[in-house]
Amino acid sequence: MVVSLTESWKIPVAYFLIAGLHGAERANLVKLCLEKLYAVGVHVVFINFDGCSANISMAKMLGASLICKTSNALFLIPPNSQQPQHANAV
Repeated sequence: MVVSLTESWKIPVAYFLIAGLHGAERANLVKLCLEKLYAVGVHVVFINFDGCSANISMAKMLGASLICKTSNALFLIPPNSQQPQHANAV
């Protein structure tokens, strides 16, 4: 789901059945969605997910570090982009 930060709208962009998927598969789905959104001019600035182990693994696969001492919840999509994406576990 994509939610605007400046307007009053939200729209689902994809629906995946992810039960049983590990971090790598989830990371690939998120990366695919982010690349497609970037290609049409949508600038994703925040990703929100719960703290299940597969999602934590997904964030690590995307390059985020969620360790409090050295928290780095940023990664670049596409990899050569200068605009960082934010990952957040809740």
